[in-house]
Amino acid sequence: MNKGIESNFTPWAQAKNWVVGLTAVLIVLPSMINAGNDVYKAVYHEARTDVEQTNLALFAKYFGKKPISLKSLEVKNGPGTIDVKFEIYEEGDVYVEYGNVTQWFPLPRSAPHTDAGLSLLSSAYATDDSAPRGTGNYTQSDSREGDILVRVRVYENGVIETLRIDPRTGQILDRKAVQR
Repeated sequence: MNKGIESNFTPWAQAKNWVVGLTAVLIVLPSMINAGNDVYKAVYHEARTDVEQTNLALFAKYFGKKPISLKSLEVKNGPGTIDVKFEIYEEGDVYVEYGNVTQWFPLPRSAPHTDAGLSLLSSAYATDDSAPRGTGNYTQSDSREGDILVRVRVYENGVIETLRIDPRTGQILDRKAVQR
């Protein structure tokens, strides 16, 4: 027999072929499912991201309703200006229109407070309202700590607020405020 043909049937070669086949199944199959899901959502105009889901839900929720507050600003954009419009709706959700783009920003909802009676965990719902709050205009500076954006705001009333933000998701990871 030819030595090259025999090498394909050794236990090591069989194990290697099995691992390659398993890897192909574990990588290719989920990729194909994900691609099929994306094609389905594109064809049937379904939301593909959290932002798209939020926009669809809030457009439907506030369809035909008037905002409780409107604000329009002109923002300088190089040689020209762009109008930015803010609309705040009855439950605090904000609709922003700028250029050819619109986006909804839902009011962050706090976890529902349930009175657990004599529960040992009922004190876990306590919040610290003693933290100082910044009011008035502020100056802002940004820096980075690795992959985290650190934003420091100094308010007119002397409060210094430090936010640690994940720039990928926009989530505020930590917020601290101190009175100067």
